[in-house]
Amino acid sequence: MSFALWPALDLLDGRAVRLRRGDYDEVTTYDATPASILDAVAPFADGLHLVDLDGARDGQPSRSPFLDAILAESTLPVEVGGGLRTIEAVGDVLDRGASRAILGSRIAGDPNFALACIEQFGAERIVAGLDLRDGRPAIHGWTRTADVKAETLMKRLAHVGVETFIVTDIQTDGMMTGPNVPLIEWLVQLFPGLSIIASGGVATVAHLGALREAGAAGAVFGRAWIEGALSPTDLAAFRARGTA
Repeated sequence: MSFALWPALDLLDGRAVRLRRGDYDEVTTYDATPASILDAVAPFADGLHLVDLDGARDGQPSRSPFLDAILAESTLPVEVGGGLRTIEAVGDVLDRGASRAILGSRIAGDPNFALACIEQFGAERIVAGLDLRDGRPAIHGWTRTADVKAETLMKRLAHVGVETFIVTDIQTDGMMTGPNVPLIEWLVQLFPGLSIIASGGVATVAHLGALREAGAAGAVFGRAWIEGALSPTDLAAFRARGTA
C-alpha cells in the first residue's frame, strides 16, 4: 500500500505560519514565499496541504494571494481547507487550481453537505478533515467542539460517499512529540475500506514509519519539514523505500 507525504502549511493574514495545538495565540510565522515553499517540497512531496486559517476562523475563504500563487505555480497536487462551507466556496477553490477540497466544520453537523460536494465535483476531489479533541471534531478554526464522536461521524460520511479522511490529533498538532499512532490504527481497523491520512505530531522518519505500519494512507506534517527536523533527503529516501 502506498503512503503519501503531504507537507503542510497554514496561512494567516497573508503569511505562512504554523499553530501549536490549533491555538491562534500560539503562532510561529515563517519567512517564506510561494516559490520557496514549492522548491523546498519538490524533492519528497506527493502533494501540498494548505489550510486557510482566516477562512477556518471566519467561515469563508480569505482569497489569500499567497494561496493563489501556490495554486498557480505548483506542479504537485494541492489540497486546501479552511472556510469551505458552501458549494460555491468549494467550487471556487477547485477552479482556482486546488486538486482537492478539505471539508471540516460544516460536515460535522451536516454530512449531506459532503454528499452534495461529491455529486458536484467527484469523490476524488473531496476530503473530510476531522480535527479531533478528546475524540470529537473541533470546528470553526478549532474554537468549538462538535457534539458527535469521531467514529460516528466517519460512519455517516462514509455512507454518503466520502473515501478519504485526514485525521488530526489536536493535542499533538504542531508539537513534534510524535503522532497518535493508536488512534490511527484503531480507525484504520474500524474502517478498513477508507483512506485515512494522519496529521499531527510527526517529527521523525520513525514516526512516519509507525504511521505506515498502522495502515495510514499517508501523513500530513508541518513544523518538522519547515524547521528542518525532517530533511528533504531523509524524506525522499523514506518515500523511495515505500515505493521500492
